[in-house]
Amino acid sequence: RMPGLNVALDHHARPDLRLRFQALHAAAQLKRGYRAESWVEPEGRVALGRVDLGIFNQAPQPLVSRDGRYRLVFQGEVFDRPERVAALAARGVPLTGDDNPDVLLAAYLADGEEGIERLNGSFFFALWDAEGATLLVGGDRHATRPHFYGFHQGRFYLSPMVAGVLEGRGDRPAMCVEGMAEFLALEHPLADRTTFTDIKAFPGGAFLTITPVGARWRTYWEPAYHGPNEPGPRPIHMWLDEATHLYGQAVRRALVGDVSVPLSGGTDSRTILAFTDRRDFPVVTFGAEASDDVQIARQVAAHLGLGHEFMPLEADYLVRNARDVVAYGEGMVSLYHAHSLSGLDRLRAIAPVSVKGMTAEFVRLESVDNILAEQPRTKLEKLSVYARHARDGRRPLAATPTDAALAAQIASVTWSNLTPALAREALAPDLAEAMIAAVERNMLVEIARTPGWSPEDRVAAYGLRNRQRRFTQMGLKLAGTAHECRKPFDDYDLVDFCLGMPSATRRKLLDRLLCQTAPELAAFRRTGSGTAISAGFPARAAAFGRKELKKLLRPGRVQSFADPQALLRTAARTFYEDVLLDPATLHNGFFNPTGLQAMVARHMTGHADLAGPLCALATFELWRRRYLVGTERQAQAG
Repeated sequence: RMPGLNVALDHHARPDLRLRFQALHAAAQLKRGYRAESWVEPEGRVALGRVDLGIFNQAPQPLVSRDGRYRLVFQGEVFDRPERVAALAARGVPLTGDDNPDVLLAAYLADGEEGIERLNGSFFFALWDAEGATLLVGGDRHATRPHFYGFHQGRFYLSPMVAGVLEGRGDRPAMCVEGMAEFLALEHPLADRTTFTDIKAFPGGAFLTITPVGARWRTYWEPAYHGPNEPGPRPIHMWLDEATHLYGQAVRRALVGDVSVPLSGGTDSRTILAFTDRRDFPVVTFGAEASDDVQIARQVAAHLGLGHEFMPLEADYLVRNARDVVAYGEGMVSLYHAHSLSGLDRLRAIAPVSVKGMTAEFVRLESVDNILAEQPRTKLEKLSVYARHARDGRRPLAATPTDAALAAQIASVTWSNLTPALAREALAPDLAEAMIAAVERNMLVEIARTPGWSPEDRVAAYGLRNRQRRFTQMGLKLAGTAHECRKPFDDYDLVDFCLGMPSATRRKLLDRLLCQTAPELAAFRRTGSGTAISAGFPARAAAFGRKELKKLLRPGRVQSFADPQALLRTAARTFYEDVLLDPATLHNGFFNPTGLQAMVARHMTGHADLAGPLCALATFELWRRRYLVGTERQAQAG
């Protein structure tokens, strides 16, 4: 089960609410090491619970206001808590304490919802107002603490897992065809959809208020990309000066207390190390022993005098973690990312909090840059762009005069798992066409949902609302089973700064920033290009060519931290063939038996690299067995 908040609300105060809440809440207490607390109103209208690792917030919950009117359950932390405490104290606002939930409650009592809006952090909360019989639920801008909700027979349920909402409701799950279609195509459902009907993901930057007369939503933050509309060009040194301040501030807020920093061979984690003088925390790298990530990370750690912990990625991780990924990810995390569950208990033993240098879509906003700003200038750059898109099966990007064209361009970049051609090959015809239509229709709705915005605004909003669910929410959701994570690049001040930066400047900023702040770290080669990040385009292109040549000459070389393409042909082959070629899979009505068998054969014989699509299809089948049919749960129980 997952840490998070559990809530049940029924203004009719029917007597079975306590029993329903116990079913919802008790299932989440089974994980060893969790701290579980709950409260049920004597009148029986509302029940609040928290299941948590107890790292950031150790005081008992629900937190009760001084006058007894409000009760708050809270998960996460406020990044700028010291500043908020000082500001509230200066105004004479009484605080029940100075912990994270105390700050949120005081901010609400002082300024209502606007007080919560101004908090900078990673958190989720539910606040009960006994006097008004009103429940207020919300979280941070970026929905970094995933929660799911549903209304059923006049009752509201909230849980960190879809299964928790289902247990509270007490009914059988039904598949959301559109949500599953979007997962198969994009690795995440769009908007607030999940893989189940009538159960939604709680959106970022929003409040839900439930009163005796109804429920209302209010969105308090929408990502808006304003870089191209900059009133006047700013010299790069001005951008660098402001970036230096904001990156430093974000890292200082994150590197607090007993932490570790996962260190790869890339740029993001080095940027964290560049902005701190602390040398009293370990850096951790996991992966295959021969991977570039491990080799480079050891060199960087030795240079800085940091203790380096290497955690080998077990060779059978794609099999060992498969069922847990399905159980925790609930059909919204692909087995391709099964490494997310590897070594978590050991990572927590090293330090209870990890500070991750994942920029996801916030700092680089790659969905904007790749779709709208990829305009090669030289013949060499143009050849590189065309070669990359040809290799990935995508058309070169171009201007998008209409919303439909813009949606098509985004689809060409983000259709990451089951492309239309593979969907028609692997799935039953009706399901394949329904899947393709659903993804294209819903993507168009997402792009066009804000009238009057520029294409840049719309693509930025799409990337922040949706791709973030793949890169941040679900990764943190899996990691949260064992330890807490901080992501300094999600700091609001830094995100707002990057949203206002022209894309051409932003694409180069992180490299320039690292070269300026810690040139010795920039000099180390990095994974991917195989050359220093300060190198120009010709050197990068040459390095890319050398890397591709190495792959041909030394096919056994491991460069990335994991190699699921190869593992599906070796250590994990039997497991995935047993799942995908099982007659119960081939003839369950969802798949095209001939096409699926052909896909598996092409990958296993090395004629194509289809580990991503095959992992997604295996995820779907194991999810179907567990949640729709129940055979996996029955087998495990037996």
